[in-house]
Amino acid sequence: MIEELRPVAGELVLEKHFYSGFQGTELDTLLRVKGCDTVYLVGLDADICVRHTAADAFYRGGYGIVVVRDAVAARIDGNWEEYFRRVYGGARIVESSELVPEEHLERA
Repeated sequence: MIEELRPVAGELVLEKHFYSGFQGTELDTLLRVKGCDTVYLVGLDADICVRHTAADAFYRGGYGIVVVRDAVAARIDGNWEEYFRRVYGGARIVESSELVPEEHLERA
């Protein structure tokens, strides 16, 4: 893991074993306990793991979906952005520069 992505003390880490971050983890429960209504998705691949996580977020609880364009890669589907918007209730696609700076976020 690169240093910039290492969790800091007290941050929760869930290990995933399936395409979706929800499958076989406590992610849904943890998000609900914290009152989260939106998931921000990053990672590999936008057209596989990120897509499956988005599907579970959408169908499990109607979470809002935001995909960070410059923090995902897609090797199969060149139209992944349109797919996300059309299928997952108008998912938002943003650049990381559009996100709130870390110092303004409350750490979980």
